Amino acid sequence: MTAYVVVSYDITDPDGYAAYGPAAGPSVAKYQGEVVIADRDATPLEGSKPGNVVVLRFPSARAAEEWYRSPEYQAALPHRLESTANGRAVIAAGFTPPA
Repeated sequence: MTAYVVVSYDITDPDGYAAYGPAAGPSVAKYQGEVVIADRDATPLEGSKPGNVVVLRFPSARAAEEWYRSPEYQAALPHRLESTANGRAVIAAGFTPPA
């Protein structure tokens, strides 16, 4: 079943964050993922305005977790963690309508 990685965070150090995309991007494709959403100006419908919202699609939750735990992504992750605040990241299953 398709799974999504949903991440939301505020960028606090744009210069430090600049290294994250080039370091993390290739790892997503390597683990069969794709960027579905990458928005620094999402419109809030409820709650406060999010900083940066990213949604990645993977063929399964296992593939998503393998990507997140991969050496490639773990090498990139500090660039994001050290230059952002208020971060959340989850793996969520795709919706399958009841039969």
